[in-house]
Amino acid sequence: MTPADLDPDAAFLRADALQRGGDMAGAAEIYRRLLAAYPPQSPVLNKLGQIELRMGNAEAGIALLRRSLSIEPGQPAVLSNLAVGLRLTGKHEEALGCIDRALALAPDRVKTWNNAGDILCEINRFDEAVKAYSRVVAVDPGNVRAYCGLAAAYLELLMPQQALAAAESAIAKGCNDAQAFGLRGSALKALKRLQEALTDFDRALVRDPRDVVALNNKGAALLILGRWNEALVCCDRVLAINPNIVQTLYTRGKVLLVLKRFPEALETYNRVLALNADSVEALCNRANALLAVDRCDEALTDCDRALAIDANLAEALCNRANVLLALNRYDEALIDCDRALALAPGMIEAHNNRGVALLGLNRPQEALAACERAVAIDAGYAEAYWNQALSRLTLGDYENGWKLFEWRWQGTPQRQFAREFADPPWLGEEDVAGKTVLLHAEQGFGDTFQFSRYIPMVCALGAKVVVRAPENTLSVLASLKAEMTLVAKGQPLPAFDVHCPLMSLPLAFKTVLDTVPAKVPYLYADEAKRAIWRKALGDKSRPRIGLCWTGKPRMTVDAKRSMTFAQLAPLLRLPFSFHAVNKDLRLEDRAAAAAFPQLAVHTDELHDFSDTAALIAELDLVISVDTSLAHLTGALGKPVWVLLPWASEWRWLMDRRDSPWYPTAELFRQPADGDWQSVIGEVVRRLEMRFSEPLFRGIGTN
Repeated sequence: MTPADLDPDAAFLRADALQRGGDMAGAAEIYRRLLAAYPPQSPVLNKLGQIELRMGNAEAGIALLRRSLSIEPGQPAVLSNLAVGLRLTGKHEEALGCIDRALALAPDRVKTWNNAGDILCEINRFDEAVKAYSRVVAVDPGNVRAYCGLAAAYLELLMPQQALAAAESAIAKGCNDAQAFGLRGSALKALKRLQEALTDFDRALVRDPRDVVALNNKGAALLILGRWNEALVCCDRVLAINPNIVQTLYTRGKVLLVLKRFPEALETYNRVLALNADSVEALCNRANALLAVDRCDEALTDCDRALAIDANLAEALCNRANVLLALNRYDEALIDCDRALALAPGMIEAHNNRGVALLGLNRPQEALAACERAVAIDAGYAEAYWNQALSRLTLGDYENGWKLFEWRWQGTPQRQFAREFADPPWLGEEDVAGKTVLLHAEQGFGDTFQFSRYIPMVCALGAKVVVRAPENTLSVLASLKAEMTLVAKGQPLPAFDVHCPLMSLPLAFKTVLDTVPAKVPYLYADEAKRAIWRKALGDKSRPRIGLCWTGKPRMTVDAKRSMTFAQLAPLLRLPFSFHAVNKDLRLEDRAAAAAFPQLAVHTDELHDFSDTAALIAELDLVISVDTSLAHLTGALGKPVWVLLPWASEWRWLMDRRDSPWYPTAELFRQPADGDWQSVIGEVVRRLEMRFSEPLFRGIGTN
């Protein structure tokens, strides 16, 4: 058939039928032949313009619709279609002008009002979009497209109850597609009805497995519910469809942070920031990931970048405080917490961080008040209870402190303590006579030595006791006056009836300051190893003093509790025989120590704590920073001078020179933050004064 053979009316009707049936190519072919055979007709141009828009050829569609209007200007349907095309090319204001002209001609045309709502949503004018969609449902109460548009606009306006009503209306009117269920799920999620939301997201995904909005929202809901691995699967399904959805990458990063997969979280936030360099959310969370891998300076930079974009972002201030706490910069952290709380008074993380900062500034009473404000906002906030525990224990309130100490198990997986056993611990209420009790070490070596004093007390209750502890502590723990079975951490455990972490035993025995079981020694050095050390050290002509000036460099608290060898060096001019009892001696300290012949370094001879205990037993005094060696010395009943930072750990209490835990201990505290010089000066003076005191009598005997 040639163009001249066409019956224009029949051909138009044929093309219109094909278009309605979805055969766009067939319809377009007929429209083009009509345009070639006859003078351009406005309806033909309009129909072909609609097809071009639908096929993604927006500019071609716009040109055809403009030609249609040039022939017949007053066509509301064509004006509405032109608005759709202009919207597709980002010309939103011109599109709204077309909408206004169309509505002036046909005020109740629902397609035009729907198009108006869509355009207004795209340019974030959601209040006006709500009015547009509401006009549609007022004229056409069964228009499900308008109900879906209303739900989407209400969600953006943070009006989830109204969004839920609109989505439910769409479904009630017969809408059964993925969008309606996804919108209802999003509204339910915003209302914290998460299980119902998940049901709707799954309904949406049955209808369209590639619905990235439903997948993304499902992942976010699963994250809130703590179903982290499932959330990660949802995020990865979205990113397999479109790897550049920022919100999904952001959620994925949060999941990976919770799962402690910090390098992957870091890589994910790098992808977010490659797509949106000014995403303050991503900068804040990348700072968390950097902090977790000890890249504190970079974390601080990210917080500062976020604050440069939004100086009043409370989350960035709170995160910056977190980084500053890790750097022991407590004064600055406190300032950031106060700034965050001025912006967001209900931010529980900032209240908690403020408590941590105050505790680091040796202000435990104020720290306690800050943490109490946090739990007043959220009664289940484990971090604040934990920091309350540290504050109360520092203040000597053992009755309440030990109870709060149990909150260490209730935090998220990001917390440093993980509950190992499903059953709650035995805390003294149940009679354990005749039962097998597993006592297990949970924290550092010093904690193991300090709280091992309770093991004989559990045995005295008639229990059969199994003790699990790090392998290098077992030979020392074996010296306890107790019938027990020792198991190295990581080895299979025998059957047991109840369990208790060593650090929960003070609560089990209701320990207060006046009832601390402080009889020493309760640990003993191996006599055979003592004999070896006695021979190696030779005759004693001067007092023997053990020195420990550093802890494990990998521990975050080490920078605060340890000193440099140069800071310690003034001690070495005194006429004593000094012995380094550090096992983890820094290479630079070994080199510096070599210049002091009065200091013997025994690092290579110390294979486990029983070797160290035997060496300590042959010394007259140990001077140590707050490490496991201070606890071991105290447990052995040997004199120990403990050198403490300005804000010391909770176990050393406040402003005391003695310790209720170790009768042979004397405490030397920094008078100001970081002032080791004054501490060493006082130790030098005390050693000079006590040279002839009973501590050093009997020199020359063993």
